[in-house]
Amino acid sequence: MARAQLSAKLVVDGRVPQALALSPGGRWVAFVVAPVGRAGVHPVSDLWVAAVDGTGLPRRLTSGEAYDSAPRWAADSLSIYFLSDRAERGAAQLHRVGLVDGVVEAVTSWAGGVSGHLPLADPDLVVVIAADEPSAEDERAAEEDARWGVELVRATNRGLRLRNRSTLLTKVFLDGPLTRQDLVRSSGLSQPAVSNVVGDLIDEGLVVEAGAASSDGGRPSMMLRVAPGFAAVIGVDVGETRVRVELFDLAMTLLASSEYPLDPARTEPAAVAGHVLAGIEAVTTRAGVAAADVLGVGIGVSGVVEQGAQAVVHAQALGWDRVPLQRLIADGTDLPLHLDNGAKTLGQAEMWFGAGRGTRHAVFALVGSGVGAAVVTNGITYRGASSSAGEWGHTTLMYGGRACRCGARGCLEAYVGAEAIIDRYREALRGRPVPGDDEESQLAALVDAAAASATARRVLDETAGYLGAGVANLINLFNPERVVLGGWAAMALGDLLPAIRAAAGRQALRQPYEQASIQLGRLGVDAVALGAATLPIARLLASGGVRG
Repeated sequence: MARAQLSAKLVVDGRVPQALALSPGGRWVAFVVAPVGRAGVHPVSDLWVAAVDGTGLPRRLTSGEAYDSAPRWAADSLSIYFLSDRAERGAAQLHRVGLVDGVVEAVTSWAGGVSGHLPLADPDLVVVIAADEPSAEDERAAEEDARWGVELVRATNRGLRLRNRSTLLTKVFLDGPLTRQDLVRSSGLSQPAVSNVVGDLIDEGLVVEAGAASSDGGRPSMMLRVAPGFAAVIGVDVGETRVRVELFDLAMTLLASSEYPLDPARTEPAAVAGHVLAGIEAVTTRAGVAAADVLGVGIGVSGVVEQGAQAVVHAQALGWDRVPLQRLIADGTDLPLHLDNGAKTLGQAEMWFGAGRGTRHAVFALVGSGVGAAVVTNGITYRGASSSAGEWGHTTLMYGGRACRCGARGCLEAYVGAEAIIDRYREALRGRPVPGDDEESQLAALVDAAAASATARRVLDETAGYLGAGVANLINLFNPERVVLGGWAAMALGDLLPAIRAAAGRQALRQPYEQASIQLGRLGVDAVALGAATLPIARLLASGGVRG
């Protein structure tokens, strides 16, 4: 059967390629159908990618598992061919999906096994599709694009190698030290592929051997880890009471830190940018790290961070509206900058290194002066349409309740944010001042007083109830495996955890509550800055170790 070129360009919309292309000589390069849940189109069941090297042999090929819904296509009669393979068995499987009048007519498979899925957003995926009765025009188009197809195969192979580098480098960074055999088992790549990639990473200084693994006999395997000195990263926590700047090596060892208190009544963006720049200079000077050795600066900040060419920040509680914070900081440094919401950077730190490890569905709640959350679903942070998802503190706890700094009434933050807790304690004391010079010392004074003061105890008990109700909302909405409470105020209120769990249990639906655990974060008050430092590292890992 002849195969015709139906489209000669690869289009990636940020989620899934939307292209049809033909590899010359019948060498299928890749296959993709449609994104799950796209309006009006259901994939031929989660059908993803197949890749073929220059010899026409399958290298890493995947497919979906069932064909439970019929996609719609413009063409009247098509046959889609794709391959799948399970690397450890070396068994290729050829599938044919026949469509008539845009509806799946038949699915035929020949031999072999099926492996797992590859990521959806992959710019190297190419569709191989064949028309049952190609027109002469289709045949001419295929011939004219043969040269393009050869280049496409080469580009796909380069993309596959970068993807393999990214996979192995990420595993070594997050789970190392690991042996080469560990990487073969966990990645699904062949032993030669792992050896080749690891050799390149060692030659480039990204990975180092870190001693021999224990052995019961025979030649011991060498352990691999990311080279700590390959680069340094800076993480910044722009909170509402202070700016914390920390410098780490690639083993996430803290090399230097610096803090700059903020007056809650004076949080002008220019002043905050000045503190960030001063902190960058201070920590690099103190640790003797040259700017050329800094991979980048990650910054976690309160409010909604609108991503773009240069991120802008919306923080109603601070009086910030479309503040060009990235530009303000970039005016004083040439280092790459990465901005995100502080709750999201805390969530990434806990997912990578702390209480979130091993989970795929989790919510990370940041309780400080303000309150926020990061929602992780299937291992990926949910951001929403404009990255404002997770503003947990501004969900309504009590309609028409206490005034919130955002301008609304009854927000959760107006009851459990550190500033709100202190205000409620002051009201309970009939206006008497709360001991302490700042929010952190005042909250500590409340916690200390609870042992002897019924008033302080009542305020803390109410706070546990409010937090428990807020956590119950998270459980009911997102069905997480784990809810992690972090931030400096959550750490200060750690003894309330049993009461928070009990309150959440009274408010949440029984089944999702019983499946979820509620824990304190494991990374302490540095979690936001640590997570911010992972932003440039995530870019490095995704690129397979290519700095840029």
